[in-house]
Amino acid sequence: MHLLFDESDLPSIKESLRKAYPDTKPTHRMEAAAKGLGYSTYAGLLTSLKVGRIPVAADDAVFCSSLNVPSLTEKGRPIRSLSRAVARAMLRRALEEHP
Repeated sequence: MHLLFDESDLPSIKESLRKAYPDTKPTHRMEAAAKGLGYSTYAGLLTSLKVGRIPVAADDAVFCSSLNVPSLTEKGRPIRSLSRAVARAMLRRALEEHP
């Protein structure tokens, strides 16, 4: 699923990922998030966001691999921390723009 991602969505995504992975350093979480969103570095993601909204597709497997955490739950279901964080940010923005 492709979503339009904006620089104003970063605080919400950071908050969601902090809650999901509280023991991981913030820089590691955001570097992994950038990789999961198709960028090689967080700096590259930020550079793209300076232009405006960008289309992204969250890849939770890449995100988990970059963080070196399991990508599946104990029941074998995929962990969707990154895609849920991005979706949550999109919903927050939509609610702010259209109360």
